[in-house]
Amino acid sequence: MITINLKNLLEDQDLTMTDLHKGTGISKNTLSLMANGVSKGIQFDTLDKILEFLSVDVGALIIFTSTKEIDNLIVSITDLHDDAHELVENWNPIFTPPSPRIDGESDAAYEARLEKDDDLERPTIGYTNQLRIYKKFQVNLDYDDFQCKFVIPVKFIAEGIDEKDKVKKRYTQSKNYDGESFDEVMWLNQVALILVENFYRNMDKLSFNTYQINIVKNKIIAELKENLPVEFTDFIKEMDIVEPHREDLSITFT
Repeated sequence: MITINLKNLLEDQDLTMTDLHKGTGISKNTLSLMANGVSKGIQFDTLDKILEFLSVDVGALIIFTSTKEIDNLIVSITDLHDDAHELVENWNPIFTPPSPRIDGESDAAYEARLEKDDDLERPTIGYTNQLRIYKKFQVNLDYDDFQCKFVIPVKFIAEGIDEKDKVKKRYTQSKNYDGESFDEVMWLNQVALILVENFYRNMDKLSFNTYQINIVKNKIIAELKENLPVEFTDFIKEMDIVEPHREDLSITFT
């Protein structure tokens, strides 16, 4: 099986498909077909542009893995029930809106005035609460005659605005409110994410190729999404956080 590892390379370099399109001139449609594994072929000129832009060799972009390697790799995770919970109230303050831009005001002048407003400390109208759940899971790998187990610490973090309706009312009734949606304030102060630690450190000890590592990674992602701690989901509901779809829940590996 031949796999185009474009998505992972972009993620590793904190780049988007748009960045790659602008940097190479390759159409977004061509890049999308490649990233999703449905491209029927790659022209050498296209390949050369991508490799040069990402500063990688061809082996990092195009990966061959035999079907036997994929079929024989079994991955499972076990909850070690080594849990800790931490609820932090008044985690982040929420302020009234900044002064609106004055007609004709330059970007530099506006930014300077906003910094001055910050120095004067805009009134605080509310706070966020943050829940942190610390768990440990054992990853079990079974590959032909090879078995391996290692432990990964996992953090489940959710943050939301306490008494959101009251904060929204104070925000929209403040003197600097210019009719801007409250959604941006919610977007900046709400989060639901999972941090998986020590994953790559453990993977470095194994002679797995990039495709196999991604199999392990994707299996862990699927297992975690299906087994979210009850306290985590309850907090999201209680704080009225805009709950992310499970397939879009942010999961970061280190």
